[in-house]
Amino acid sequence: MKQLFSIRERERTWRIILISVVVLSFIFSGFVFIQSKLLIEESKKNIYVLINDKSLVKAKATDITNSYDILTQSAINHFNQLIYAHVPDGDQMNKQLREAVNMSDKSTSNLIDSYLESGFYKSLISQNYYTILTTDTIQINYSSDPHYFKYKGQLKIIRGDQSSLREITNEGYIQNTGKSSMSNERGYYISKFSLIDDKAIQ
Repeated sequence: MKQLFSIRERERTWRIILISVVVLSFIFSGFVFIQSKLLIEESKKNIYVLINDKSLVKAKATDITNSYDILTQSAINHFNQLIYAHVPDGDQMNKQLREAVNMSDKSTSNLIDSYLESGFYKSLISQNYYTILTTDTIQINYSSDPHYFKYKGQLKIIRGDQSSLREITNEGYIQNTGKSSMSNERGYYISKFSLIDDKAIQ
């Protein structure tokens, strides 16, 4: 009788162990599944923005709208950098201006032509100036498509120890075409681009 009781105790013990192992396996599997799902959701919030065609910067966004806003602002900033930020190198300058023209309509060519006529780009090369454009604000209205934008920035013109500062304000419309090409890698298209203000502030 004692032996039968001992066998039953062993069976009960093994059942408890087996059930515990099964339950723990389910708990562990559930934990792994939840953590994996959270990790996937978290990774969807990360985007990478190309700054000045040189470095990728990780940008955190709470949703797709914010990610789109970051990319659109980056495209507008890049577009203005192409037009205004230069070193005294004719080939590099022409390359940047061509890229700006390729990602926009005729309005950009008209603005660049007006700067060419005023001698802005020529003086940068002949007098060995270089320019740095710092973005102050970019306002975008997403209620329309293409989206209206207004850009404000400061253009620093430097030659040796001498420098001057100008305020640049422009506007236009931007649209994500969803198609990238060799001449327009970002896939954004600028239209009705116009200069609001270009004035000396120092």
